[in-house]
Amino acid sequence: MGWTDIAKRPARIVNVPIFGEINLAHQITDQANVTEFKETINTNLPGGNLFYFKCEDDSMNPIIPNGALILCVEQFDVENDTTAAVLINGQVASRRVKKIGNEVLLLPENNGYEPIILREHNSVKIVGKVLEVSYKL
Repeated sequence: MGWTDIAKRPARIVNVPIFGEINLAHQITDQANVTEFKETINTNLPGGNLFYFKCEDDSMNPIIPNGALILCVEQFDVENDTTAAVLINGQVASRRVKKIGNEVLLLPENNGYEPIILREHNSVKIVGKVLEVSYKL
């Protein structure tokens, strides 16, 4: 199969919601939280609820720059050393998850930010697994 054959294959495009500020009382995929939709080619995307959010800080810089669009699949736990979408005080952010025994740490890449220990009583929770990051140069 050559490049022209691949180019002729129809791509399946899906509209994936982009979320803004999210209320902890609602599910991440609540339509009230949608600010817009992004057309996305559905190539090797997992099943489940997909969503985007815009990175609005530099806590994961240089891996994920401020302003990047982050594609996630909704899930409430991720594997160790995986980058996750986390809800912090109503704002979605990304952090690397580090599991040590019974503790779950949410680690930034930027040393200017503190790690967060995931606890039931704080207003932080994992809401998705990061699949893709896109940004303009």
